[in-house]
Amino acid sequence: MSADITRAELASLGLRAAALTGISTGDQDAACESATATARSYLRARYPAAGTIADPGYKQAVARIAAHELLSTRGFDPSGSRSDEAVQLNRDAAVKWLRDVSNGIAHLDLTETVAETFAPTLGGDGILSDPPRGW
Repeated sequence: MSADITRAELASLGLRAAALTGISTGDQDAACESATATARSYLRARYPAAGTIADPGYKQAVARIAAHELLSTRGFDPSGSRSDEAVQLNRDAAVKWLRDVSNGIAHLDLTETVAETFAPTLGGDGILSDPPRGW
């Protein structure tokens, strides 16, 4: 799977470039791909055929999840450092936003796809009703 964000987007939306200097590009790419998989798992129900996603909020969410993954591999303490706490809070906010997208509270700049199981009901002819009861 390819990542939905580049290393440059990771540096601008997730972690400062200076924080990434000690992390190999392979590890950065792996974190971006893993974060993409996590983010897309929230979107499958509403956007099953989503191709390229350019929505800025989505890219920021992926970058924040990737930043958290990168820093958690080196070890960090959200309770001991304000910057580590910010990374944790940013990741939590990103996951909450993705849940909101999944639940229809927030929206991506994409066309939603109606699941096939609901298509006949939404596009059916006439009105569905029970037989008249004579009341």
